[in-house]
Amino acid sequence: MEDRLECASGEKPQATLVVTGIRTCLTMAAGGGGPAIGEVQEQVGDLLDAAIAVRGKDLIYVGPANRLPATIRVAPDAVRVDAGGGVVLPGFIDCHTHLIFAGWRTTEFVQRIAGASYQQILASGGGIHNTVERTRVASEEKLTKDCQGRLNRMLCSGTTTVEAKSGYGLTLADEAKILRVAGRLDGIGPWDVIPTLLGAHALPGEYSENRDGYVELVEEMIETLADRAVFVDAFCEIGAFTSRECHLIEGFQERGRIGTSLSAWGSKSTSQIDFGYLDIPHERGAFLRAKLTSPRSVDDGKIKMPQEKARMPNFGLTPAEIQAVATATLGYTDEVIPDIKKPAQTPRKVAMEAGRQIVNDYNCRACHIIEDRGGAIRAPIEALGIAAGQDRAVAAAYAPPNLNTEGAKTQPEWLYRFLNEPTEIRPWLNVRMPTFEFNGEQLNSLTAYFSALDDAAYPFDDKFTVAHEYPRTIVTAGRTLAQGQLQCFRCHVQDGVPPAGQAPDQWAPDLAMAAQRLRYEWIQDWIADPQSIFPGTKMPQYWQELDTPSFFTAPNGSPVLDGNTRQQIEALAAYIMSIGE
Repeated sequence: MEDRLECASGEKPQATLVVTGIRTCLTMAAGGGGPAIGEVQEQVGDLLDAAIAVRGKDLIYVGPANRLPATIRVAPDAVRVDAGGGVVLPGFIDCHTHLIFAGWRTTEFVQRIAGASYQQILASGGGIHNTVERTRVASEEKLTKDCQGRLNRMLCSGTTTVEAKSGYGLTLADEAKILRVAGRLDGIGPWDVIPTLLGAHALPGEYSENRDGYVELVEEMIETLADRAVFVDAFCEIGAFTSRECHLIEGFQERGRIGTSLSAWGSKSTSQIDFGYLDIPHERGAFLRAKLTSPRSVDDGKIKMPQEKARMPNFGLTPAEIQAVATATLGYTDEVIPDIKKPAQTPRKVAMEAGRQIVNDYNCRACHIIEDRGGAIRAPIEALGIAAGQDRAVAAAYAPPNLNTEGAKTQPEWLYRFLNEPTEIRPWLNVRMPTFEFNGEQLNSLTAYFSALDDAAYPFDDKFTVAHEYPRTIVTAGRTLAQGQLQCFRCHVQDGVPPAGQAPDQWAPDLAMAAQRLRYEWIQDWIADPQSIFPGTKMPQYWQELDTPSFFTAPNGSPVLDGNTRQQIEALAAYIMSIGE
């Protein structure tokens, strides 16, 4: 590989800096002009016995050292550097830093070693809040001086470009101060500092009871300060800002965007598409396929400044992937579909659509399996448990619950209350679902959604009452099964009392909660075949065939309910419902 700059007059370009004595020069040029992806990343574009020539801020030669004299002229006052047989490579880019801050949190490092989670440290006033307090009182001069030291240390390690996020001010004035410091730093050293506005970094203490108020302040920050930053970012995480809040921040999605919006690209007129000198039909589909195959081919034959050139990387898509992406993009239109062409909207469908929107907005499937999709966090949790010596069923019990059949399983009133104020359900876990502060409309939508998924009664169900449904003899038969051969309380907590002699990871939920929490019909389905509902569950299956006589007996040796399997399952469910009444 050899790269050089030709002069219009035919003269050799003149260098103001020459680097020789390079044993290996890494050009990172294997990506074909774009970012290297896949296996190409292993190709570092190494040149042996190389030389580099620079004019001003432009590289004018990178190639074999023995061809340097024939290619460029060296200015009389040029700087000459002997690399001493070393390696020369482009400067590192640190694309995520919180460069500008005051104070150190070394005590928190000790807390992390002791097992405290980041969320626990944050809740106790540490973490971001600790740094925010100190950064607010620090002067611009102090912040600038401290950051120069950090940048010098980074420079010694080869980092020449740094993305610097704000986010330790969390007021309009303090975020502006941090961005001013970033601007000053960018002009006082041999480094590039790329500022990012991160007003949505954490909820400051003064807004702890007014989240919506702080979201409005972030909108003001973006309107006022975004022109001082290259990018605008938000911390979308449990304990910080929800996906919904990030999407609601007015102006957030319009700032810092590199590519054009695709939301209505399929309706774009071909007269608005830059086909350049591409020898293809002037059609949307043809352009997309060419663009996805070679993203920067639209610039071929054009004279453009670097910032004007296409920036989309080549993702190395296969022909099938290119066709799929092109088809999807053509489907993004602003066409208004007439009501007559829309499917009929039944109350059940409306409830499902509203619930799915909330599930998507809050990324519920990151933790939970819902409609047979999601639960990505379960695999690493199970792997950790198995590595610690747990069997798979026990390890899985530490993962967020599978929400398939949640509508058939739980009573709407209980689910509403739980989503509004989550409580601990699994006694072996010292954690619970975070509080998302859903409003009343969202709570009703989610409750209706889960019921609609399973076609379960909503909002009102015939409340099951043991005294009205079954004679006491049936409940007694269920108690005989539970406390006898089935030994239900060997695992299940009984009205707050944990099972004796069992490790906490072997415990099962408190059955006293069933009457207020579960639906009677679901309990019967669960008892009959738990594996079909939640594969891999710790719950054993005691009856294999519903129409085959059961041999569970009472203490006197007689078959419970004459060995009728279906009646035994109904009796056990009735007893479970009676525990909490």
